Amino acid sequence: MKNILFILTAILFCTTFAKAQELNDIRRLNDYKYFIVPMQFKTADEPNEYLLSSLTKHLLEKEGFTVLVDTERFPDELAFNPCLALKIELQDEEAAIKFSREVYMKFTDCYNNVIYRTASGKSKKKMYKDSYQEALRESMRDLSGFTHTYVPIEENKTETQVSGIAATEKPLTFLDFKDVDLIADNDIYRLSKIDAGYLLVNKDSEKRIAFISENSSGNYLYNSEKINGSIKILDKKTLEVEYFDMEENAMKKITYTTKK
Repeated sequence: MKNILFILTAILFCTTFAKAQELNDIRRLNDYKYFIVPMQFKTADEPNEYLLSSLTKHLLEKEGFTVLVDTERFPDELAFNPCLALKIELQDEEAAIKFSREVYMKFTDCYNNVIYRTASGKSKKKMYKDSYQEALRESMRDLSGFTHTYVPIEENKTETQVSGIAATEKPLTFLDFKDVDLIADNDIYRLSKIDAGYLLVNKDSEKRIAFISENSSGNYLYNSEKINGSIKILDKKTLEVEYFDMEENAMKKITYTTKK
């Protein structure tokens, strides 16, 4: 009887250990193309409380993740196949030390399976906003040395139809916006191709406004004198820049549209 109990205990331990190791395998994140951050975490009392949703999006995008907020319009391929994405949730833990904050991030797939969880982040700061933000940053420290590179899993390799258009259809690129008038805030800009990426130039003054480059995950970064963010193609006529305003602690957007 004791031998049977020992064997069962050993099996349970090995299973639990294997599961824990699996949840700590950060490489599994490469199986997913999109990462969805809720505008309001389940632990929050209001949307973007303590700016945690904005901060989470900002931190992930710095590491090459394609991040969407659950309130925005999803790409057609994601709307057709939700399993391309992982949902991100902030989890509060009971801190071992009184008056301290302890949180971790959980990544869940379309079947509600936990694919990855970060290490716990801790903070002893007294103000809620400061303690949550510090704990969140610490919980995501393992991601700071990881560059996300999407590699489709086998079930996502089959050709699908998205809104009547083949998913394998050639996507739009920034070359489609090259030498085209782009308008933002009543100013006109031009996008030109250079060896390292693209330059956004004010058409009238010929002043260089921003440098656009591609990172290892295929996302594009937008860098100017005052703004460091990401830029994406919304449709055939629209480019959208998204960045985190450190002074206002908020996500901001700039939209460039082709001249009619």
